[in-house]
Amino acid sequence: MAELERCRKQGLKGALVWQAPHPDLPFYSPHYEKFWAAAQDLAMPVSMHILTGHSYHSRERKGIEHYRGSVNLKLMDAINALFDFIFYGVLERFPRLKLVTVENEAGWLPFTVQQWDYYYRRFREAKPLPMTKSRALTCASRSSRASSTTPSPAITWRGGARTT
Repeated sequence: MAELERCRKQGLKGALVWQAPHPDLPFYSPHYEKFWAAAQDLAMPVSMHILTGHSYHSRERKGIEHYRGSVNLKLMDAINALFDFIFYGVLERFPRLKLVTVENEAGWLPFTVQQWDYYYRRFREAKPLPMTKSRALTCASRSSRASSTTPSPAITWRGGARTT
């Protein structure tokens, strides 16, 4: 946390973590709690950049599998990361923590949030936490596409938040 504070004092505005954490250290594990707290307290958004982490380079993908990695796997990692932050209560424990998914596009976001909301209601006896649709959408709508010049449908749908 000292390094995060040092960087903030030097003018750094945010931090970067990999998008696909090691399976033994998911984002909701106690391992990250001090980091999330520091990022929240320092008002430093935490970015998760596409193609970073423990799921991309485990083997070389060629041919058709190259397409799978280029689309399906990268999006699943973004979806799984946001799911963990929302449904395992990270954003409830750190309500001012700001997340940014970088270069993951965002067209998948409205459908994904709708599905989370649907199954949250459907399996209401097993609700993992008191997360409302609007809270989940607010949390999830911090997605961005670094090279985008226009707001994505998900961002516009949320109410005009800006992409970065």
